[in-house]
Amino acid sequence: MMARQFIACTFRPGDTRAYTYAYDGAEPLAVGDIVLVAGRNGEGKKKVHVAIFGVPEPADFEAKPIIEKFAPPPADQPDLLGDDAEVDALFANKLPF
Repeated sequence: MMARQFIACTFRPGDTRAYTYAYDGAEPLAVGDIVLVAGRNGEGKKKVHVAIFGVPEPADFEAKPIIEKFAPPPADQPDLLGDDAEVDALFANKLPF
């Protein structure tokens, strides 16, 4: 296992806002990789994109862990985690609740 790294990730490629996650895994990651993190309130998993390595450990909160590198499902199976672009398109014309 590698030493803990702190990695900035974005929800979509090209986003300007990044969030810091902790990574303790042995599998090497690269900028642009898609990884899985715990969803909001720890429910489910969310895909995020690796943006920057070597960011400082957050001083005011505990960084959520990167669970694993995302492996796309076989072509004959749906991606149950979906794609943020698809979700955005579904709600593009909806008013807030």
